[in-house]
Amino acid sequence: MKILVTGTNSEFSRRICLIISRLQPDWKVETVESGKDCLATLLNGYRPDIVLTGMQLSDMSGFELIKHIREDSDMPVVLLSEDHNVELLVKAFEMGANDYMTKPYRDAVFIARLKALVRRRAWDIQKGGNEIINYELPEGTKS
Repeated sequence: MKILVTGTNSEFSRRICLIISRLQPDWKVETVESGKDCLATLLNGYRPDIVLTGMQLSDMSGFELIKHIREDSDMPVVLLSEDHNVELLVKAFEMGANDYMTKPYRDAVFIARLKALVRRRAWDIQKGGNEIINYELPEGTKS
């Protein structure tokens, strides 16, 4: 599995890489420092199975990065945060995040959630092709 980690905090990236290398040594992890670097990496043809991003990057928010990724791709994106605010969690999903994880991360649970995300993605592709399907609920509809 290929993971692209986007974050300006070297401790953030180091911690994520440590968890993955310890529990899943066969996974490949690439790190970039900014949202623009992430987008450039994707535009240059790198296709990770998952993009992990922090909430605040040096040049944009994690929400903005997700918005840009969703313009061209339905690849799984996970937002990692220290904030347990329910409104931010809801906003992350509304912006297109596939998951939202808050610190502290339990290492085994972190890895299990990434594996589950990739399984769901593989199943979606197998069942419906590699299509991006965007739909909105009608106004006034309860979700």
